[in-house]
Amino acid sequence: MAKRKKSERQKLYNSIDPLWSRYIRSKYADDQRHAECYTCGKRAHVLDLQAGHFMSRRYHATRYDYDNTRVQCYSCNVGLHGNQYFFSVRLNTEHKSKASAVAARIKNIPPSIDQLKQLRAVLKLSLQRLPDDYWIRPKGTAGDSTEDN
Repeated sequence: MAKRKKSERQKLYNSIDPLWSRYIRSKYADDQRHAECYTCGKRAHVLDLQAGHFMSRRYHATRYDYDNTRVQCYSCNVGLHGNQYFFSVRLNTEHKSKASAVAARIKNIPPSIDQLKQLRAVLKLSLQRLPDDYWIRPKGTAGDSTEDN
């Protein structure tokens, strides 16, 4: 059976997802490139963290929503499927009813192809401002890989 050809939208998602993840992790990182898991508070190097979503990425309208995405550790993001309850509690401490506002936006129209292309360009520009070695693990730190997408 032949593989199904990916749509332009899916190709854009595949190219934006790693950029979005890097953007979110760098946005919340300190000068030593450490950030705190939004839901459990664990501090770690950005290479050991992920961009977690309150509402799943399958909801395309909120996939790249700034209010929907925060830094999470692997345990919370994958093991606890986003740790959604604590994610909502934290969102609501930022602004009353923020979690329900994000949840309501899943029904919005997803971004257009042109909007996705524009987002990709903006993310690339934003990430270019980081030092060349930002995504290379410093020697003597935990982790298996030397580089992260």
